[in-house]
Amino acid sequence: MIRFCRWRHRIRHMLCGCSPGCRPDRRGRRVRSFVAIGLPDDLRDALVRLQAGIPAGRITPEENLHLTLAFLGEVDRTRLQELHDQLDMFRAVAPPLIVRGLGTFGGRRPGVLYADIVPDEGLLALRNAVRRAARIAGIALPHERFHPHITLARFNAALAEGEIARIERFLTLSGGVTLPEVWPEHFALFASELRPDGARHEMLADYPFPAASA
Repeated sequence: MIRFCRWRHRIRHMLCGCSPGCRPDRRGRRVRSFVAIGLPDDLRDALVRLQAGIPAGRITPEENLHLTLAFLGEVDRTRLQELHDQLDMFRAVAPPLIVRGLGTFGGRRPGVLYADIVPDEGLLALRNAVRRAARIAGIALPHERFHPHITLARFNAALAEGEIARIERFLTLSGGVTLPEVWPEHFALFASELRPDGARHEMLADYPFPAASA
């Protein structure tokens, strides 16, 4: 697993705009970013097997599977450094991750198909702590209900009726899935670049849970 010490140099270079993997947008020193839990291999493998049955849409690449704790939007790089400094002080206990069912966002014409995560108290506490750290760093986040999930596929608005029917059949057959409890090793700060073929995520720093670093 990538440890934080490998990424301190990348954070510093990102702040001055010279990181080869970071392209400043027209607003200058801002980075589209988010904080998320990295998935253990067993859970990732199980989700990839589920994805194989999804009959339509753009499947989330295996390397992009994650559980978002806070989407930060376009953040000034100095604020991102301040957030990193806050997160690096965390000594959070790893929350259990339990997939219990599949679902969609978007109503009759879905936009996203996801794996539902049981909202464990430890997971909620970690999410709230990340949001507090963002506020301390001067990053304004909207008030929103937390629905922990892992995005498995996305659909465009031009879904044909036949595709919608196949998605509904897939959910009828597989939507009740429950996967064994797993324990993540770390959460991380990511930069995200939007591309025509989907988002590309780059890990900027990771924060191991204590049990994972023992």
